[in-house]
Amino acid sequence: MDSQPSKANVVYFIHGIRTYANWIRRFRADLKSKGVECGARSYGRFPLFKFLFPGAYLQDILKMLRSDLNAYEQQGKTVTVVAHSFGAYLIYRLLRDDQSIRIHRLVLCGAVIQRRARWIDLKLHRKQIDEQIVNLCGVSDPFPPLSELACRRFGASGVAGAGDPSVDDYYFDVGHSGFFTEEFYRKYFEDAILRGEVKGAVDADYTRTVSALLYLGSHKTVLKIASASFVVLIAATLWIRPEFLCSVLKCEMNVYRQDDLSGSFKRGDVRAYSRVIQTSYQFNYLPSGPYIAKTTIPAGEIHPDVFALDDRNAKKKVEGDQDPAASTNVVKLKSSDEGATKVPADGHLFKIPVRWYRADAIFEYRNENAQPNSGPAASSFNGRQTLENLEVEIRLPEGVSLLPCNGNTYASGILPAKYADRKFCVVSKAGQVLTCSNLALQPETNIFYQFRVNGWDAESDKAQCDLSE
Repeated sequence: MDSQPSKANVVYFIHGIRTYANWIRRFRADLKSKGVECGARSYGRFPLFKFLFPGAYLQDILKMLRSDLNAYEQQGKTVTVVAHSFGAYLIYRLLRDDQSIRIHRLVLCGAVIQRRARWIDLKLHRKQIDEQIVNLCGVSDPFPPLSELACRRFGASGVAGAGDPSVDDYYFDVGHSGFFTEEFYRKYFEDAILRGEVKGAVDADYTRTVSALLYLGSHKTVLKIASASFVVLIAATLWIRPEFLCSVLKCEMNVYRQDDLSGSFKRGDVRAYSRVIQTSYQFNYLPSGPYIAKTTIPAGEIHPDVFALDDRNAKKKVEGDQDPAASTNVVKLKSSDEGATKVPADGHLFKIPVRWYRADAIFEYRNENAQPNSGPAASSFNGRQTLENLEVEIRLPEGVSLLPCNGNTYASGILPAKYADRKFCVVSKAGQVLTCSNLALQPETNIFYQFRVNGWDAESDKAQCDLSE
């Protein structure tokens, strides 16, 4: 014999988020036709942001629900609450936080309540629920598990079951809104509301997606640690910026060079030439290997001794390798003369160790002979990545000064043609510091800076300084 409808006077509906809950109107219409009084609380179309970060919004809704249920109690009416999704969480929170709330029966569907919720305390110990707690679970519903993963206040009891002895869990092969079809209502939901029982329910297996989400929800601590570790790894990688990322991120280098010739002197035809170039290559990425520095040797100079600086600025000699292309590679200086001067790019390659984001090296040239053309002339290098900023400072012996070329201390044509107007380069008033900013010179572009000095070069040398654009 079928059980009779319960003595509840009112069926009270609470909907979930992002919905106007049209299903409530259909359910109410049917129940009213059977003489059952119905009520509902709408809190509008609750957006996802408020769901994840309810804050004051949650308290406002709970206040409305408390007021409704207290009003029914004052009228001496018993209430069966039907709650879906976030609505299930709302009634649970209200019962948990306010022991004065009493209801007759509770029917949940698609609930986003934590699986460890203590329903037995609410029903048996605090006696806030008189009859059954019915929990309808949709095994194809991904939203409760997703809520469990997204926020620790929520859970997947609307899929996995409440797991509480005071709760009757029933499982169906439906999604988050699959409880609201006419067929489901007639077959299961009506009896759950009126009698607190569900007939003919058959357990169904979880979909693969839901199974995976439930597994992740059960291992949230491990997942959080793994996710945090991944984020830290990505952040650290982007901050450190290894060289292999240069294909997708902008990698740049800056070069700061001090060209010190102050130890040189000339007595008649004898020139004691001393040149110390101290260079700092600075990167916004972490090079995967040593920086390859190339020295170009103007006529009359000898191959230098090269030293790398360690963390204590101690010098360690670096052995160089002969450049295989040195015998054929030339740097052509532009000239108005048809017979443009060619300077052999004879040189060595040196592997300068990189210390974190810097490679510091000292190049020492010395040549004590009577060659009339030996002396300060030029220097060249190329960038491993995009060269952004270049600064060159020249220090000269006493009585020697830089000789302007075409109105500039440094010769024209030292940079590619697009920089020839010197918008990117500034020469100090004293004429001894060249600063070039925002160059964006592409990798492996050869940079050649040239200067002439007054008081050192022979008159025949000065003609080479007449360079055109």
